[in-house]
Amino acid sequence: MDDFERVDAEDIGNVVSSLSIVDPACGSGSMLLGVLEVLAPVIATSIAGSSDPDSDDLTEANQLIVENAFYGADANRLSREACLAVLWAEGGFAASELGPSPDRFVVGDSLQGSVRQQRLSSIESAENGTTYREQLRPINWGQEFDQVFSSNDGFDIVVTNPPWERVKVQTREFLAARQPKLAEVGTSAERGDQIAGERYESVQTDLQQARDQAKKYADEIRDSVDYEWTNVGMLNLYSLFVERSLQIISESGYCAFIVPTGIATDYYTSDFFEHLTTQGKLVSLYDFENREKLFEDVDGRTRFSLLTLSNEPSSKEADYVFFAHEPSDIDDESRHVKLSPNEIGQLNPITKTAPLVRGRKALEILQKQHDISPIFVGEEGDEEAENTNPWGVTYKRMFDMSTDSDQFISINELSDGTRERNGDINMGDETYKRLYEGRMVGQYNHRKSHAKDADGNLFRSGTKEPTKETNLSNPDFTVNARYYLPSESVDAATPGDYPHEWFIGFKDITSATNSRTMIASVLPHTAVGNKFPLLLTSRPAREVACLLTNLNSMAYDFACRQKIGNVTLNWYIVRQTPVLSPEVYRGQTIRGEPMVDWISERVAELTYTAHDLDSWGDDLGFQSTPYDWDSERRTELRAELDGLFFHLYELTETDVNHIINSFGALRRRGDGEFEYKSQVLDVYRSLSDEFSREQSNESLSVSTR
Repeated sequence: MDDFERVDAEDIGNVVSSLSIVDPACGSGSMLLGVLEVLAPVIATSIAGSSDPDSDDLTEANQLIVENAFYGADANRLSREACLAVLWAEGGFAASELGPSPDRFVVGDSLQGSVRQQRLSSIESAENGTTYREQLRPINWGQEFDQVFSSNDGFDIVVTNPPWERVKVQTREFLAARQPKLAEVGTSAERGDQIAGERYESVQTDLQQARDQAKKYADEIRDSVDYEWTNVGMLNLYSLFVERSLQIISESGYCAFIVPTGIATDYYTSDFFEHLTTQGKLVSLYDFENREKLFEDVDGRTRFSLLTLSNEPSSKEADYVFFAHEPSDIDDESRHVKLSPNEIGQLNPITKTAPLVRGRKALEILQKQHDISPIFVGEEGDEEAENTNPWGVTYKRMFDMSTDSDQFISINELSDGTRERNGDINMGDETYKRLYEGRMVGQYNHRKSHAKDADGNLFRSGTKEPTKETNLSNPDFTVNARYYLPSESVDAATPGDYPHEWFIGFKDITSATNSRTMIASVLPHTAVGNKFPLLLTSRPAREVACLLTNLNSMAYDFACRQKIGNVTLNWYIVRQTPVLSPEVYRGQTIRGEPMVDWISERVAELTYTAHDLDSWGDDLGFQSTPYDWDSERRTELRAELDGLFFHLYELTETDVNHIINSFGALRRRGDGEFEYKSQVLDVYRSLSDEFSREQSNESLSVSTR
């Protein structure tokens, strides 16, 4: 910007004419208008020859930029026309003036076609591709924008907010726009049965055509040689646009995007993100939550980022901000974090995706945790890792709530059956087991909620009914599931060498801003849906109790929430978290008691509260009947376990204060005193003499800041 201000008035026209700024998904021109709003006052200053340009200078600057520097493309002809009209109006052109040149704004598909002209003929002659490609109107960038590519080999700047959709038809969304009642049908199998009927023959035809078109489009992308990094997994338009944009800028060009934060955190974009960071192309990534409704029609939990890339490699560390809510948050220097590719590789060694840290202190704590502990499950064949899977864990998604739904039996179909003490239902000669869903489970609590159908909600098939405290105090009480499966189906889905009659697992629908991100629990031996994946291990129950506590600890949760970029806690995220190995607990004592026993006895009291977990209680071996449900006692036990695990991760009291203060949802009650924090810190301090390492001498008061 400073360079423009130093240009003389007589030269500014030539300078702007040499500038090329394009939006390859221009829509109605909002992104180009944003550029105009920033750039025009700077150009006006140069035109005026002073720091105080008048309205005529600003109008001249607007017109100069719109006529000479702006380019665009969009697949929708009406959007392109709207973009031209908006730029004409905002440019302040008179009725007789042409405004932006239509030749600079192309109707066509920015992702299809080639960047350089010489590849076009081979594409058009490709077997079976001509007709469909003509429908797409592929853009050959070197041909359509020859004035840019002949003089500069690409644009100076790409700025765009590309589509965020997947290249896949979402059946429920498709049906919601045509047959809302059909979209409300419970399982995908039930919807499929109804769609297949004669009544919905036209809907079935339209749906199949939409699916065929999406597949054709995806096939065109996959057959292209242009997408080395984003042509993997489930194709997403936004990541394809990012890679395309890098292809159409000059060697010294820049790109600026509004895209989902998944560009830096998702599995299928991980190789691309690693390429951007290791090649020095990533300039900055500023992550936002849409809590303040910056995008009014987008869910408030949605994460998006302002992403800036350079085609010219740089040795500088990229600049990051995470969890911003308003643009002004970017001005807060304390939020900014510099991350090198090596630092990213230490924290996420498998995917090389970005950790979502809220400032430098959070990064320091996370790095310390990774120094202390290996990642949970490394990659097989990793020669640098001493033990890639110290817990011997197998990740298991037992029953898919969509693709396996044809096996499910609703609770209404079993109304004549006899319910057993463990929650099973006997009917005829068959035993049916509950299908556990994540919504039924809380930390250390397998009876948190009943699962119910969600009437009238197109995009949430189920809901929950929280369990009353009086029911939790009843050891014979079991929660209801929506669906059941025959016991032999559950047995068939359980590995034959699995030695236990219980499971541990975790909810994978969550968020970094929830009161807790990781919610793990023990379950009876029953059917389990894919949104509560299981961690199968043959280790004895008391050791598994230590693993369960680790996952539910605040120290671990802090690390976990620095890694999740959306609302799904995928396995590739969990396996890269710093989980303490079994050896940590061996040979150590707490107040004279073996650490494994000290931990597992408290876990037994927290988890073994009902008879449907008798097998778990038997394996732990502390008490033959369920423990009483006592809410105050449970809080004390959890505080003891949290206090211990802060020590096991070798965190200082300063670290502990920072971590607990980051759990904003825990601030409640009375005059605002952070009560649970007080309990945890009391335990942390009382356990300090149990550990031989040197402790910090800082004495910090209990505060909320």
